[in-house]
Amino acid sequence: MKAKKVLAAVLAIALTTHFSEVMADAYTLLLAIEPASEASQLLRIDGGMPQVRGLYNPLFERAINERISATYLYFEVRAAATDAISLEYDFEHIIDGYNHYIIIYASIASTVESTEVAVIGFNTAQQDFLNLEAFLGPNAITLAEGYITAHMRANPGLFNSEFRGLLASPEAPARFYTQGERVFFLFNQSEIAPGRLGVTRLELDSSRVANVSFAPGSYITMTEFNVKMLPLRTAAEALGFALEWDDATSSISITRGLPNSSASRLSVRLWLEQNSYEIEGLAAPLELEAAPTLINGSAYVPISFFETVLGAIYSTDEYDTITLTLLTSRS
Repeated sequence: MKAKKVLAAVLAIALTTHFSEVMADAYTLLLAIEPASEASQLLRIDGGMPQVRGLYNPLFERAINERISATYLYFEVRAAATDAISLEYDFEHIIDGYNHYIIIYASIASTVESTEVAVIGFNTAQQDFLNLEAFLGPNAITLAEGYITAHMRANPGLFNSEFRGLLASPEAPARFYTQGERVFFLFNQSEIAPGRLGVTRLELDSSRVANVSFAPGSYITMTEFNVKMLPLRTAAEALGFALEWDDATSSISITRGLPNSSASRLSVRLWLEQNSYEIEGLAAPLELEAAPTLINGSAYVPISFFETVLGAIYSTDEYDTITLTLLTSRS
């Protein structure tokens, strides 16, 4: 209690007219939540802080509200650390089927103004919090980081070139919400573009994300090289590539995109039992970790081939299941 009083004194939060208006409406405004069952569920706005009411699982309801309260406290601590003279809250409630997102905005006015954002997502049917992996697969964070970085590099005049990665920050886990197949990432402008205020949204079409997994037994390990080998056709086709076998030369061609479409065109050729491959447009052949090999009628190639040549991300979970992920070209 004493710590809270000290914190309040340090903050000296000045509630602006906008925040006061939100509070005035908060006691009467009810946002209906689509029911996960026949029970009625409502989101009540109390004192400028959204609070969930009416979930049939009171423990999960309390967990949501505790997370909301912790988020508000986090912003208060952030404001105190910057000797803020005012802290203004706003929020949105976004519904996507049974998925619900409470987006909290905190405008902090100190020597430098900033607007920070947090997202609390939950599913009323599954009674659980949402994470990015549920929408983009096991490699979601790495995929999103790469997508965001590529966007920032393509717009160097808009973003901080030294930005270390929003999603990787332990203080700012993936801030996102969904609308159908679209995933929207939220950025604090002050983090990614110093001197600018507000929040930026970056959209990713999740239908472009391809995942394919291989449980132990569906891949092999070349003990001689300590290299994991995956079935080429199964993996490559799942990632959106076309394969063609040339019996005369015992070679396999892997292609993506149409000829004369340089933006997304990729054509690779490799040979069974030969430790090399060729990429269309490059004169010299390149080396593999291990030569492709034929097992029970299927060609197996090193897992690194999918990463370094085809551009996929891969990871191995605690059950030794390998998952490849690729952001495919737009259709």
